[in-house]
Amino acid sequence: MSFKKMIIHQIFVICIIFLSMSGASTMVNLIINNKILVFIFSGIVYLLFLSIIVYIFPFIISSDRKENKEKFVYFIKFINLN
Repeated sequence: MSFKKMIIHQIFVICIIFLSMSGASTMVNLIINNKILVFIFSGIVYLLFLSIIVYIFPFIISSDRKENKEKFVYFIKFINLN
């Protein structure tokens, strides 16, 4: 990957992360007024947003769906063993 493509990719990822963060925070802030609960639930919504985005666009983390699925299955098996 060329240097220019790598920089553009990094800026793209940072923009996606920022938009997910601000969207999650705004959505939860409209529903809940308690700052601590907003912090907790916006983190949960942010995690869901990023999980969906990475599943739909796996190139964001330089991966593909097959590799993500294998890691997810390994993670589920690891959780079930403990």
